[in-house]
Amino acid sequence: MNSNDMIAFMIFIPNIVKIEIKCVEIFHSEEQR
Repeated sequence: MNSNDMIAFMIFIPNIVKIEIKCVEIFHSEEQR
């Protein structure tokens, strides 16, 4: 793994986490109705 892969990985993972959190929040708000 070279440094470019590492940088891409460090950017990529937080974006996935943000998307997952957003999906979970939407799901919970839908459930409460």
